[in-house]
Amino acid sequence: MEKERTGRLVLWGPVFTGGDDGRWVEAVVVNKRGIIIYVGDKSGSLEYVSSSSQVLDLSLIRLDDEGEAATSSIAIPAFHDAHVHPFTAGKMDLSCNISTANSLPLGLKVFCPPFF
Repeated sequence: MEKERTGRLVLWGPVFTGGDDGRWVEAVVVNKRGIIIYVGDKSGSLEYVSSSSQVLDLSLIRLDDEGEAATSSIAIPAFHDAHVHPFTAGKMDLSCNISTANSLPLGLKVFCPPFF
């Protein structure tokens, strides 16, 4: 099977790899199946660019709402869920979960020591 050499998505800019070494790279290339086929410097990613590639350059300067230069974007791996449920979290923090205790007395001692 021949190795796919065309990137469906070519990402240029500061990219944090998420590895233990804390490495940053300049480019990531993803093929049409969604598999990362290149991670490294921008010049090395050029061989993957074709007329069908979508190139996203995160290092371009963007303008903020007032027309001033804003900072560039970065890419980081993983799924990031940036929403919270403060009411539910607070309610859970104020309650006692004894579902994992063998008995009610044990549950009260382990999970609610300030109250019992």
